[in-house]
Amino acid sequence: MIRLGHFLLPWLLLLPLAAAASLIQPDSIPNAPEDAADNPCNLEDPGFGAYHAWQKLGQEEEPELGQILIPRQLPLKTDGGFDLIIHFHGGNAARKQMVGVAQGLVLVGVDLGAGSRAYERPFSDPSVFPRLLAAAEAAVAERSGQPRARVRKLALSAWSAGYGAIRAILRQRASERVDSVVLIDGLHADFDEDHPHLPNAEQMEPFLHFAQKAAKRSRYMFVSHSRIIPPGYASTTLTAHYLTRRVGGKISPSVQQDSPYLKRYERARQGDFSMRGHHGEGKGDHCAQLALIGEVSAYLQERWQPKPPPKPSKAKPKPNSNKAKPSGRPTTAQSSKPSQQAAGT
Repeated sequence: MIRLGHFLLPWLLLLPLAAAASLIQPDSIPNAPEDAADNPCNLEDPGFGAYHAWQKLGQEEEPELGQILIPRQLPLKTDGGFDLIIHFHGGNAARKQMVGVAQGLVLVGVDLGAGSRAYERPFSDPSVFPRLLAAAEAAVAERSGQPRARVRKLALSAWSAGYGAIRAILRQRASERVDSVVLIDGLHADFDEDHPHLPNAEQMEPFLHFAQKAAKRSRYMFVSHSRIIPPGYASTTLTAHYLTRRVGGKISPSVQQDSPYLKRYERARQGDFSMRGHHGEGKGDHCAQLALIGEVSAYLQERWQPKPPPKPSKAKPKPNSNKAKPSGRPTTAQSSKPSQQAAGT
């Protein structure tokens, strides 16, 4: 039997944050539309742009291998390396958002139906994820004519139920190849039996482990949530707050329009872990979150660009220690510009 507390406690946890953000008035913000004429769930289709059309990976009886989108001008590295995003649940939506902003990335879309178990079950087999990567490398090798094509940088992305595949993969040794994890309004868990106001710790552990790496800047993680409260299990708000607090992040009010139907009310950043919270409690608001894929994929493309070698410093004559005077100029550390913030802050 579902306890009444499962419904009440998530709302109680949101009250202090809402009070802190005095400028935010949720009641005045309408849910995203769900009608056919103006629906975030039915995004305008820009076509394939600078990409070839979708290409099936594997055999028909292997839907877990998905389909691949390869740029027409693929910027392969000299060693055959290419950068890859694997998106679970909503591959076509990811394509629509990505083709105009991240034209150097390869995209694999995996769609396995409704519910997180449809994604977690096949990828719990530790042979499936390596086979998917091998199939992507083979497709890029064939398309580019470069037999040594291989994945250089790798991100796992999911919207809604697709997080089930990522949870299974992060529990495996092959997940060491993953540089970035992106969860778009799609991280749920059962409630913890001992602490019914918190998500189940065992189900959250793979994500928390990765979030801790991101907080230390050895990985990147982006998590977004709506205000949808599901029946009987932890919402994306609760799971996003759970990760944020356990990596030492501070949740702050943040009023910003991230897309026409996506209004932000909070954010957090710790190292390279980023979290955003948005208004909206309906189906259209859930779909509106897909707009974030374009922004995050553009950031990943920038993040993965090889860093240019530092310019050699010009030798300067040593000043006479007897005549040297303070110049009053700031040191290099003082005058350096702050680095560009990652998507999600």
